[in-house]
Amino acid sequence: MKHFQSKVLTAAILAALSGSAIAADVYEKSEVDTKITDAKTAVTTDLESKINAAKKELGDKLDKQKDSDSKEIEKVKTAITGVKNLLVGDPKDDQNPGLIGTIADLNKSINGDVEENGKKNSWID
Repeated sequence: MKHFQSKVLTAAILAALSGSAIAADVYEKSEVDTKITDAKTAVTTDLESKINAAKKELGDKLDKQKDSDSKEIEKVKTAITGVKNLLVGDPKDDQNPGLIGTIADLNKSINGDVEENGKKNSWID
């Protein structure tokens, strides 16, 4: 029984000592305020750095997307210019009147033949 009482007494002493150690770890108001301010500063600094990193990453992504979109727009413009030149001809090339110009020239030629001969060609009927 003495052995059991000794263990209980030891446990009680340890509990009292740890309780007094906790009780001795009391801060003054100014120390608490300083620790709170330091913690707020650390959190604010960390958040600001994360926000700035996210802004930079988003800006980089937007720049890449804008560059990519610009290239795609240029491809579309080139394709549209090609189709336009096919239809109406290239203004820089007199030998290429385009599809519309070719049809107009063909109509003039046919109309000229009709006026000269006084009758329509059989393949037009």
